[in-house]
Amino acid sequence: SKQQAISLYRNLRREVRKLPHYHLRFFFAIKASDDFRSIFDADNTNGLRDRKIRRVTKIFYQLRDANRGFHSAFESILDMAYGRTGKLKHELLEPLLDDSHTPLPPKMIPAVETSRPPVYSPAMKALLMSTLSRTTKPLKPAYLTHPPTLSERADPSSEAYQVLGPLSKRRDLNTRWRYFVQEKKKIYPPLQVAMHSDAKTVNYVPGGDQLRQQGAPCVGFQGTSAVETLMSITGRFQGALRPLTRKQRRTVGAARNSASSPLEHPNRWLRRRYQTLLARIPVLVPVENSKSREMRVMPY
Repeated sequence: SKQQAISLYRNLRREVRKLPHYHLRFFFAIKASDDFRSIFDADNTNGLRDRKIRRVTKIFYQLRDANRGFHSAFESILDMAYGRTGKLKHELLEPLLDDSHTPLPPKMIPAVETSRPPVYSPAMKALLMSTLSRTTKPLKPAYLTHPPTLSERADPSSEAYQVLGPLSKRRDLNTRWRYFVQEKKKIYPPLQVAMHSDAKTVNYVPGGDQLRQQGAPCVGFQGTSAVETLMSITGRFQGALRPLTRKQRRTVGAARNSASSPLEHPNRWLRRRYQTLLARIPVLVPVENSKSREMRVMPY
């Protein structure tokens, strides 16, 4: 009922206010508003509203368990808030799919405009072929032009081609697109694109102007302090404070120890959760002086 949904919204916002850092509170406050606006606008004739409520209830339990100190629940909400899963992940990947600098491939079916195979942008190629940005093992370069799921009949030199004849263009096209979509889902999107890099350091671009000049993509967190905040919490940012000892925590008090500012001392449990998150966030770096706008993936 509407009253139950309102009660769930209040309970969820209460859990959101308990989250330890600003980005988490901001993300889930916006998400809660969007989700409940969608719930109240939904028609329940086919159970749509009930399904939406169940989905939001699941998020509420995750937030509650995260605030109680459960590892898996806290890592799940970090993944949502930083685009490792969910809608934000697809939004972060969107600018990386565009490759306006490369001509469109020829149509596989001459009379059908939508019969062009997928285009792998330099950013997507780098992400698909790196262990740092994949949930599974990286792809081989040959798989981008000839997916392993493609039937042997697509190869004129194969025995299947000689016996059964060539693969239909429609099946060939559908297989390529299905493989592209399937592998895209296995990517961890970057939060930012770096401008220059050497073996030890990465210099981040405050905005996207320089990236656009080089034809590099500009992702959703470009120019924000999201990554610097993460590195500060994990102790990798220059000037980051070391976590308090147990004796210091007793002196300062529990309230200050759980403060939300990333510049204050994070406790060890939180720091380890964010370190785990940082391992799932790749860095995209344009290769200097590359005519093909090649990119590579680096860790933080």
